[in-house]
Amino acid sequence: MQPKTAMGYTSLIKKAYLNTLLEIFFPGKCLLCGEMLLGRSQSLKPVCLSCLQGLIPITGRRCRVCSRVLISENDICTACRHREYNFDTNYSIFEYSGVIKELIYQYKFRRRKRVALIFTGFLAEALQRLYPQLIVIPVPPRKQPWGQRDWEHIDLIARYLEGFSGIRVARILKRSGKKAQKSMDYRQRAENIQNTISLKGDMPNTYGNLVLLDDIFTTGATGNECARILVQAGCRSVNLVTLALDY
Repeated sequence: MQPKTAMGYTSLIKKAYLNTLLEIFFPGKCLLCGEMLLGRSQSLKPVCLSCLQGLIPITGRRCRVCSRVLISENDICTACRHREYNFDTNYSIFEYSGVIKELIYQYKFRRRKRVALIFTGFLAEALQRLYPQLIVIPVPPRKQPWGQRDWEHIDLIARYLEGFSGIRVARILKRSGKKAQKSMDYRQRAENIQNTISLKGDMPNTYGNLVLLDDIFTTGATGNECARILVQAGCRSVNLVTLALDY
């Protein structure tokens, strides 16, 4: 819940800074292999160098719509041939398995916030290479059944992208849905997410081409609904950049 007083808000800010400082000076063990990190040059990140080298981006021919690796298909994968998206393309950096899957779990569900430093580096490179100068829109978190929101894990990465890489971010989307989509297929996800995304006020005319930022691309239903709202509001094109692709 949000603090009700300025004093309460200040207290939360101080607590956040203290937690960050403690993690920097007492980084503990690698989240993946348990190796001690103290005194190492990469200690700002909660993963040792050996485990970081296990982060291998997707290579090879990809579907130009969803980013899946193509085997025998030409240009577009079989799934995307039967779907119409409001976004132009998705670009995922990793496959959702192994090291990246564990890091997303540690970050998203155990709130190991320093993992965002790892994600930010890869995402900044992709955004600056593929969509230089475009404004990035974080996909908003869903509400929990008891009314509170998931913590804004995508927005923390967006703040790092702003601060470390100078990438422009606009937080213009909000989300009202409460039901998780993890176990749903594409049709169920599309129905569940429908009419749960909306704008926070009017979209400025300068937002002609935008990039959506999210953690995992599974069926594309969430990105599709976000793109639908942006296109409906006058955006010319929407592309997605995501950390991982979940087949």
